[in-house]
Amino acid sequence: MHYPVTTYENGYDVDHDRNRYRDWLPTAFKLGAFSCLRLDELVHMKYKDIVNIDGIWMLESMNRKANKLIDNKNRRRIKRIPVIPELYQILLEECDFGNKKGMDEYIIAPKLERQTVNSIISKGFTFFKRVAKIDENKCFKDLRTTYISRHRAEFGDLGLTATVSDHSNPKVVDKHYYAQIEAIKKSKDLRIFPAHEVCVN
Repeated sequence: MHYPVTTYENGYDVDHDRNRYRDWLPTAFKLGAFSCLRLDELVHMKYKDIVNIDGIWMLESMNRKANKLIDNKNRRRIKRIPVIPELYQILLEECDFGNKKGMDEYIIAPKLERQTVNSIISKGFTFFKRVAKIDENKCFKDLRTTYISRHRAEFGDLGLTATVSDHSNPKVVDKHYYAQIEAIKKSKDLRIFPAHEVCVN
């Protein structure tokens, strides 16, 4: 039987005399595991970024890391990721997605500054992984690595690189856009964890 680790009772950080728990933190960890977003991209995710194309739900996110290196706003890089069953379940059950579809509102802790949310998640993950006795070398970005590794194991050479768009010109946009849509269609039912395995929350 699995017991939740990320709880208020487990959250007191003796070294810093504060409780690391936030009621939205378990949800943030699960969104990180099931969305394949970097932390900076995750905290900026909004309800309006989840769109339905050709009957399939997908997440459209700016590749913030790559875009910091691009001066031309017409060449913004966008990644499109399937809303897999595990992600869709969290969105419905813990994020009120059914009532907030299309809203221009941050999904995680919308009333807080984004840098504050980023810091809380990062420090919270470091603290609670120790509570859970997880390898000290693990960090939040390993959630994304787990997603990518599972995707590659399931689909071989397809990879998630086909879901990243480089907006250098209209032809490239069209080429990558349709490649992304096809990749999403093939991987929309991907599961990061087996059906009966419970994610630590």
